[in-house]
Amino acid sequence: MKKCAKCGEVKPLSNFHKNKCRPDGVATYCCSCSVEVSRANKLKRQYALNPTDYEELLCMCDAQCMICGESASEHKERTGKFLAVDHSHVTGKVRGLLCDRCNLVLGKMEDNPDLLMKAVSYLTDRSE
Repeated sequence: MKKCAKCGEVKPLSNFHKNKCRPDGVATYCCSCSVEVSRANKLKRQYALNPTDYEELLCMCDAQCMICGESASEHKERTGKFLAVDHSHVTGKVRGLLCDRCNLVLGKMEDNPDLLMKAVSYLTDRSE
């Protein structure tokens, strides 16, 4: 048994990831807290956001992808992931939250509106 340094709960060692660098051979945080901490660190490192900022973005977009409208809960069920933070690769400015499909499309189109419009035109012209 071990006490998680984040939630303070005493849990079986099987609830902790292995960590050979630690004297007891297991991580400081339990698995669920470890996921939260990792996610918070990624938000801060990549987007200068904290979990509260992410929740505010989620409220601003009514908890759905800002392009296709897939709800955050549907997305989590489908992919196991939270909605992605969309940002400009030029300015670094956060634009909103997107599902993985919509985020991938923007990324593959290199955030180029002209290229996206050409793709729309292509689909429109050939949709029969």
